[in-house]
Amino acid sequence: MYSKGRKGQEKKLFLNFDFNSVDSNVSVIGKFSFARTKLRNIDIPDGIITIGYGAFYHCDNLNSITLPESVMFVEPNAFAYTAWVENFYNESGN
Repeated sequence: MYSKGRKGQEKKLFLNFDFNSVDSNVSVIGKFSFARTKLRNIDIPDGIITIGYGAFYHCDNLNSITLPESVMFVEPNAFAYTAWVENFYNESGN
């Protein structure tokens, strides 16, 4: 779902995305794919190998992420500026 943002830019609005509906041949979540969306929880399906640069950048409502063992590469800033990353670092003491 999209709406017009400032100056005619499209703004992503969806709150939920069913990753299980993604084709099983997909192995990469690309650059900025879900950046600045309102996703709250993510359960990434098995078979995803790479999470691209800034894929979930600035998802301010993102609190929970489940990563399968198939994920081998998480590019820089994939989860930058998300509540999940802030909580992860606070809990781990890093």
